[in-house]
Amino acid sequence: MNFSYNRFFNTRFRAGINLLWAKTVNNYAYYDRNIVDQPYFTLSNEANRGVYVPANTIPANGATDWTKSKKASDLGRVLELQSTGQLDQIAVVADASMKIGQDGYLSLSYTWNDTKDNSSFDCCVANTSTFRPVVDDPRDQSVAYSDLQFSDKLVLSGATPTWKGFQLGAVLNGVGGTRYSFLVGGNKSINGDFVLTNDLAYVFDPKDPNVPTAIRTAMQGLLDNPDVTESIKTYIRDNIGKVAARNGGVNPFYYTVDLRLTKDFLIMKKHNIAFSADIFNFMNMLDKTSGVSYNHGNTNLVSMTGFDQKTLNYNYSVESAAGRK
Repeated sequence: MNFSYNRFFNTRFRAGINLLWAKTVNNYAYYDRNIVDQPYFTLSNEANRGVYVPANTIPANGATDWTKSKKASDLGRVLELQSTGQLDQIAVVADASMKIGQDGYLSLSYTWNDTKDNSSFDCCVANTSTFRPVVDDPRDQSVAYSDLQFSDKLVLSGATPTWKGFQLGAVLNGVGGTRYSFLVGGNKSINGDFVLTNDLAYVFDPKDPNVPTAIRTAMQGLLDNPDVTESIKTYIRDNIGKVAARNGGVNPFYYTVDLRLTKDFLIMKKHNIAFSADIFNFMNMLDKTSGVSYNHGNTNLVSMTGFDQKTLNYNYSVESAAGRK
């Protein structure tokens, strides 16, 4: 659904607003059907998240054998296509444009957006659908912020009127509020399913005396490190003592400015040839600290280093380089 209103104030100035709402239902998603319905045990130090292989099958290095999670041992993976995918999106777009002189212009567009779904899968092969980060159950279809989420987008563009064949143009592109997840590194499956990279990280409390000292020290080190972005620190603080929310990390607003200078030459009164020079990320040329993105994609907060058969919990090390600028 789209509602749009535009107002032409005169021949040179226009402003408008767009309201957009979209809802997707019955989108496709794949379920791993050859996996036991309930976990064999839960991790007491990670908010009781489930593990779908028997504890006695997990070696000291923590490398789970996904075949131990199967319902039917004589079958491999069984992926069932179902129409359970859904998405809700709402956006407001305000824009304006103004003509300057004979051929100059200035235009402005601002977008506020909110997009949530239960699976951002939209491509290629069935296995890709099962890569969605989860707490434990790979069949979980909980709604969270979409991989495609952004909260703010700003586009400002303009060009001077042509003077003696020269025209200077500029474009500012900015976006904020894109999302990312904290994951478990180590290339091992925490929940015991087939996928090695879809486990959301548990955020250990640096003030909890029950947490191993090395982990507490390293987690506090991330929070105290000035080279770690505020986005990472906020994501940690908001999820302490919990499994990190899918796409719970919020990237800050980031923008670049590009410039273009063109010169037109008239040839034989009927033809035109144009030369142009571009400067991309102009602000960075003036100041190396400007025009720099500190945005994050999915980030390994911890890596699994082993499994303790006595406590039935995994051992971890904190990724000290997580979120560094």
